[in-house]
Amino acid sequence: MQIIITEKLDKAAKKAILHIWNSEYPLSLVYKKISEFEKYLAKLENVEHYIAKVGNEIVGWLALFKRNSGRWFVMMVNSENQKTGIGSQLLNLAKEKTTEMNGWVIDINNYFRVNGQIYNSPIEFYKKNEFEITKERIEEENLSAIKVKWKR
Repeated sequence: MQIIITEKLDKAAKKAILHIWNSEYPLSLVYKKISEFEKYLAKLENVEHYIAKVGNEIVGWLALFKRNSGRWFVMMVNSENQKTGIGSQLLNLAKEKTTEMNGWVIDINNYFRVNGQIYNSPIEFYKKNEFEITKERIEEENLSAIKVKWKR
């Protein structure tokens, strides 16, 4: 496995990451068109993309970006490569580059993925990777999540 760090994603990387996004995240967060995903990416300020590859296949992605006055992240690993250490490796590499990371994490198991399976909350994964689970929540029509935070 290798991790590539870049400020820009090429079209092939965007398509591969969008495929993982739409396969792994809850149905309510799916982007139907790549242009919708590109609009999301365009909103990220001072972004660094961490792309995990096995051979030529992108299997995971972490984006570290500025929001308000802090550093935030979004991360995903495809199902076949979860529980192999790739997610922890992505987080650890990002931790080397910053002093804090904030993210929104779904902490309940009542969402469904595109394939009909339940979306399992990764909250325990973040606890294992030294993230504090805050009391701050986001409640929107398509998402209920809790803020996680890591500080050096």
